[in-house]
Amino acid sequence: MKEHDLDLAPVELSLTELEEVSGGLDIFISGSIFDQSESLLGQSGGCGCPGSTLAQTSNTSSGAFQFAGLGFESVDQIFAVFAGLSRLFGR
Repeated sequence: MKEHDLDLAPVELSLTELEEVSGGLDIFISGSIFDQSESLLGQSGGCGCPGSTLAQTSNTSSGAFQFAGLGFESVDQIFAVFAGLSRLFGR
C-alpha cells in the first residue's frame, strides 16, 4: 500500500473529538428601530395666519443592533446570554 493511500482511510472519531470539531451552535441577530414625531405647541390668535405658531418641536431617534454568538454548546447557554443582556439594558 502506498503512503498517500493511508491518508484516505476512514477514521472514527471519539465523542470528545467530534464535539471539538462540530463547533456548537451559532446565532446571529440584527435589527433596527426608527421613530420620528413632530409637535405643535400652540398658536397666537385665531386667524391661522402663517408664522403665528409659537413653537414646533421635532424629535427623531434611531438605533441599530447586531449580535453574533459563536460556539454555544446548548440552547440554554444562548438564553442565559440574552437574559444577561436584558439585565444590562434594563428591559
